[in-house]
Amino acid sequence: MQIVGTSESTISRELKRNVSKRTYSPCLAQEFADERKERFGRVRKFSKEVKKIICDKLESEQRSAEQIVGWRKKDGIQMVSHERICQYIREDKQNGGNLYKNGLIRQYIPKNQIFENINNENTMDIQHKINRRPRKGHNFENPKKLFFHKIALVN
Repeated sequence: MQIVGTSESTISRELKRNVSKRTYSPCLAQEFADERKERFGRVRKFSKEVKKIICDKLESEQRSAEQIVGWRKKDGIQMVSHERICQYIREDKQNGGNLYKNGLIRQYIPKNQIFENINNENTMDIQHKINRRPRKGHNFENPKKLFFHKIALVN
């Protein structure tokens, strides 16, 4: 595609997105692009407030990027993508930051830690965090909330 000066993958993507009834129309392609921009073009900035929320959920509750985004989306609150959160974690790791160190490998109990050294308070803290994490398989509801909802239905 040297004539156009664009890579084949870009042209292929353009055709897949914008072909209507087996023909390509630049005007129609522009309409489709405008519609996509309007539909998906929400401004989602990695502001200080968003960074604070992400850091809090990553550090204190050891939530994954996908869990954070799903939880915010479920509540109708704007959030950056999980890819952007992962990128932020990688940058933090490269800069020697704490997000990666604070539990993304072994979130609660280090690999070589002896279980007898974990007291009941530590166990309850871990249990509390796990049961409050939103689960993708449950539409980003947390297990504790679902459990009590089911108990209420039974009674």
